[in-house]
Parts: sequence; C-alpha cells; structure tokens
Amino acid sequence: MLWLAAAISAYFLFALGNLGDKFVLSGPPKPQSYTFWVAAGGLLSVFLIPFVGFSMPGWAELAVIMAAGSSYLFGLYFLYSALENGEVSKIMPALGGFLAIFTLIFSSILFRTGDFFSLKNIAAFILLFGGSMAAVWEKGKSPAKKSLKTIALAAFFFAANYNFSKIVFASQPFLQGFIWMRLATFLAALIVFARIALPEIFSPKPVFNKKTAGYFVMAQTAGGTGFLLESLAISLVSAALLPFVVVIQGVQYIFLFFLSYLLSFKISFFKESFSREAVMQRILALALIIFGLLVLAFAK
Repeated sequence: MLWLAAAISAYFLFALGNLGDKFVLSGPPKPQSYTFWVAAGGLLSVFLIPFVGFSMPGWAELAVIMAAGSSYLFGLYFLYSALENGEVSKIMPALGGFLAIFTLIFSSILFRTGDFFSLKNIAAFILLFGGSMAAVWEKGKSPAKKSLKTIALAAFFFAANYNFSKIVFASQPFLQGFIWMRLATFLAALIVFARIALPEIFSPKPVFNKKTAGYFVMAQTAGGTGFLLESLAISLVSAALLPFVVVIQGVQYIFLFFLSYLLSFKISFFKESFSREAVMQRILALALIIFGLLVLAFAK
C-alpha cells in the first residue's frame, strides 16, 4: 500500500527532524522565531507550481485551507516550546498518545467515522493517555502540568490539521492543496509571529550560528520531506482510515528512541537520561502507546 510506505518513510524523516529541532532550540532561536522560520520554509513549495494545474480555490475552500495552515502553525509552536526544555525521546511519544486521541475525536465529529465513546475507543484512550503520562513522568514527581499542557495543545492543533487537510485533499488535487496549505501557514506566521521574528533579521546578533544553521537545514529538509510524504498518506486514505495514519506514527517513537540513545554517546547536548530505570520507563510508555494504537486500529 502506497500510503503505508509513505507514512513509515515520513515518520523516519520526522524522527531525524525532531533531533535537529532539539539541537537548534538549544541555541539562540526561541520557539516563536523558530516557528516563523520553519513556516517561511513552506514558501519553497511555490517551486512546485509549474508542475501542477494551479488555480484559485473558492472562498469556502480557502477558509478550510487557512484553518489547516493555522492549526499546523500552532502545533509547531507548542511542539517547539515543549522541545526547548524537554527530552525529545519523552516528548514525542507523549505527543503521539494525545495526537491519536484528538485525531479520533475530530474525525468522529467531522466525518462521523464512529462513536468516540465505544468500548474500543475508551480502552484505546486509557492506554494512550497512560502511555503519554508515563513518557513524561519523573521519579518522585507527578507529571509536569506545564509540559503536559503544552504537549496536549500541540497534539490538539496537529490533529485539527490532519482533519482539515483531509477535507482540503478531498476537494483539491494533492500538490495544489499542499501548496495552498503551506502558503496559509506562512500567512498565519506573518500575522502571529512576524513582530518577534522579523527584527532578528536586522539584529547584530545572528539567529543561527554555524552549527545551528547546519542542523536547521537538516531538520527542515528531513521534516519538509516527511511532511510531504505524510500529506500524501493523508490524501490517499479514506476519512474512516485517517486514525490509521496516526497509528503508524508509533514507528517514529521507536526510531527516535534508538537514534537519541546512539547520539547521546557522540553529541553532548543530548543530556537525556538513559539509566536502566529511565530506559525501562520509556519502553513502558512506548508499549502502552503502541498497544493503544493497535487497539484503536484493529479491535472490533
């Protein structure tokens, strides 16, 4: 299945992009300005225009496109806010648990794909929420409320983006819908974050140093390609199968866990805890989330 291959490839690239994002956010850029520059990177999609029959959507379609672009922008901002001070191999699995829950709720409401309060969905909800809590739990402390709130907000907006994107792809050719949504994200970034980000262009202090600039390019290349592949997967599946795209995201957390572990030996900024207890905690969180995703996908 083409959508499955596209989704798995996308989530491997997202794992690489998340690691690059974490490195860049450990330096000068703050989440607001970093979100703006990532959104600005979406302008590169205009180079695809010669390869598509580009046309102006109707007003109703433009409203959904703006909703998709804006929700993606806010999802990025809250994700980067969480990554700035948190451990990437904890944050992303927690995000995935909340993302599956919100995607299911949105698709149930917008596409009437099923009753959210079915026994299967409640069981999946408990497993996913439990896995998300386990992912951010610290010994001797309850899960940080601020971290959980930020991660949950990121998941809410990304889930909204998934569902709005599905509506756009139902009425627009794939590449045309993709380009319009990237332009909408940039327009939303201009409105929300330009006041913070644009003065940095004229600041004597550079936004990126040599190292962070290289990681920024790597993260955006991997993330941008991954986003294109994920969008392709969303466009190919039916609305009823949209939660399955989230289900496949479980492989991203596995990629991310092992990549973080390997890089922690080589790169000092990966100050994540990989003690035996911390590793077992991550494995438990991953197991709960992946099991919850499987229940969501395959239980009757």
